[in-house]
Amino acid sequence: MSCYLDRKRRELVGSQDRKQLTPLEYRILERLVQAEGRTVSKDELIEFAYPEQMLYMGVTDECLAQVVSRLRRKLKLLMPWGSHLLKSVHGVGYILNTEGRLLTEI
Repeated sequence: MSCYLDRKRRELVGSQDRKQLTPLEYRILERLVQAEGRTVSKDELIEFAYPEQMLYMGVTDECLAQVVSRLRRKLKLLMPWGSHLLKSVHGVGYILNTEGRLLTEI
């Protein structure tokens, strides 16, 4: 069982279902996919998700954590282990760790 990120539709697509991503969810997941298993700092994710400098000035770690929580829920709905793919790296940021399970992109 796997899922992939459909960039054209901005959706997570599983074998039997698909989940629409909000613009913030999409940008954060897109950056984590681009990182190819490397940790992405919270600051980098916030700047990437809010491309206009003034927009991310007041964004807190808690705001980012809420978006990540929603992404984990959507991943879990598509794959039983999905919520474990998006891991927190304490004090640093987040990593999309597929650990041999497939999360691809098109």
